[in-house]
Amino acid sequence: MSDQAISNSVIATQSRACGPVQLNARNKYRAEWIYLTPPGFRDEPFDVSWTFIVSKNGNIQRGFPVQLDDDAPYIIRGFISDMFTTAPGLATLYDCYGNPLQNGLAYLFGGWAFGSYAWPVDQQIECPPGGVITMDFQLPNTGGNATISGCFVGVKRRQEC
Repeated sequence: MSDQAISNSVIATQSRACGPVQLNARNKYRAEWIYLTPPGFRDEPFDVSWTFIVSKNGNIQRGFPVQLDDDAPYIIRGFISDMFTTAPGLATLYDCYGNPLQNGLAYLFGGWAFGSYAWPVDQQIECPPGGVITMDFQLPNTGGNATISGCFVGVKRRQEC
C-alpha cells in the first residue's frame, strides 16, 4: 500500500471513529456482526443525520420521517441519538416498509438512544433507494418542546461497473 493510500485510510478511520460531529459521539462504531459485501458490489460508509422538534405533552406523536437518498440502497448497521440527554421518553423506529423494529413504544428506542454512543442494530436494516424511515415519540407531559437528534450509521451499497 502506498504512503498516500495509508494516509487516506487513516484520515477516513479517524473521521468515522468520532461519529457525527454534531452529536459528539465518543466511541468508534463497530458492527455487531461481520457483514460481507456481495460480489459485484461495493459498500461506502454513509451516515444519515436527523433532527426533530417533539412536543412534551405526554401524547404519542407518530410518523416523524427520515428521507433516505435515492441514489443507492442504504443499509443501517448502527444508531446514535441524544434522546437520553435531551428528552428521555418512549420511541419506536419503523423500517421503510412500516414494520416496527421494537414491540411497541420502548424507553429510549429500547436502549439505542443511550447518550451519544453508536449502538449496533442487531440485524442490519436494508432500505431501498429513496426509502423513508419513520419514528414515533412519546415524551413526558412537562410542557414545551424537545429537540431530538440522531444518526443512522451504515453503508450505501453500489453496484460495481
